Amino acid sequence: MAINWKRLGSGIAWVVFSPLALLMAMMSTVRSETTYRVQLVAFGCWTVCGIIAGMGRIVGARWAVRLQAILCWVAFAVFAGPGLTLMAYSLVSAVESFVLVISVLTFLTGIPFLFYARRLQREVG
Repeated sequence: MAINWKRLGSGIAWVVFSPLALLMAMMSTVRSETTYRVQLVAFGCWTVCGIIAGMGRIVGARWAVRLQAILCWVAFAVFAGPGLTLMAYSLVSAVESFVLVISVLTFLTGIPFLFYARRLQREVG
């Protein structure tokens, strides 16, 4: 039986890097306790789904690729949505120029997730 290194590498990457989402939520400095707990639940669910998708990818399950694509679309939305909103706000109002720079960088952070989601969707067919 031949080893599919692409599938194995993708699965291991998802298992290893998915917990970083939960770590980001845990390090959040929001002021509201409710917002903090909602972040923990949302990012915790994303982390669990990412680990499950990674394990499924390692064993060759077809559903794992679809789950990874969905998680990538969610990650893109998490970065692109606030980035575009902040960008629109900074262009309409007279705020500091660094706000525009931060908004552009936030949006650009989501772009790799967009490309990876599209690649996964082509893989599913």
